[in-house]
Amino acid sequence: NFADTTSLTLERMVGATDVDNLALTDTVNIVDATATYNATLTYTAAGVTGATDSATVNLDGVTAGADIELVGAIETVTVATSGSASALADLVLDNGTTALNISAGADLTVATTLTIASVETLTVSGAGDVTLSADLDVDTATVNASGATGDVSIQSGDVDAAAAVAGVDVADFTATMGSGDDTVDLTSFDADDEFSVSLGAGDDTLTLEDGADGVVDNANAAGTLVADIATGGDGTDTISTATATGALQTTAATGLSGFEVLSFYDQLANSVTVANYQTGLSVTLTDGASAGTLVMEAGSQTVNISGV
Repeated sequence: NFADTTSLTLERMVGATDVDNLALTDTVNIVDATATYNATLTYTAAGVTGATDSATVNLDGVTAGADIELVGAIETVTVATSGSASALADLVLDNGTTALNISAGADLTVATTLTIASVETLTVSGAGDVTLSADLDVDTATVNASGATGDVSIQSGDVDAAAAVAGVDVADFTATMGSGDDTVDLTSFDADDEFSVSLGAGDDTLTLEDGADGVVDNANAAGTLVADIATGGDGTDTISTATATGALQTTAATGLSGFEVLSFYDQLANSVTVANYQTGLSVTLTDGASAGTLVMEAGSQTVNISGV
């Protein structure tokens, strides 16, 4: 009879485990799970009828390749890591979950699948490094990692358009990063998406989409289109994009500031005016150049070339 049990620790687990009838007050600890571990944690339907339900799953030393799924309309799910680093292949949340909090006391990686179909807000805190290799959902419009001191890497989804406020356009995706060396990847954006990104301290990277979808737009006079905005902050901050995108950036972006480096992740084969991103940038060509041209500002400028 486990009716009065309030804490469940799953340690050194192998293969599939289904745990049913969990209560929101139960503490769930998954410790030293193997790469083949596949856990489905189901919360009682009667216990998740509120509008502000929350639950926490604690991870310690989960081996890369493990899968975790939470079932139940829990509005806020917290994944907390401690001790040794944990790495999941898949993290799957219920459609009723609208907020995901990651409290990173140790490193956390989600490598393959991140199913967060209704999550609107992702919050990351703690000193551990957090790497989410899969795209966020189209509904995930807000990322708040301001409380993170570890390195945080996220990939936005092709976000849904945000509703205008009093007829004025607003950013579709907002990310506020912390003091680590962070990466915000916007390569799933399309041309109709606008972003507002504050990278904070650390040596950070903003990665833009390839082609026309990666052009940094300015606001229009009517207010029906808001500008793309990104601030690098302290540290050495990098704008990373493709040379074809750089060639399409024919208008000087008004919303980029605080960056030090413009980096192209493919071979330079186009003409790019560097100052159309921001003045004062050095350039890094990670795959060298073929027939491309860099139009630099007057004065002494720096171009770093690798891959040749």
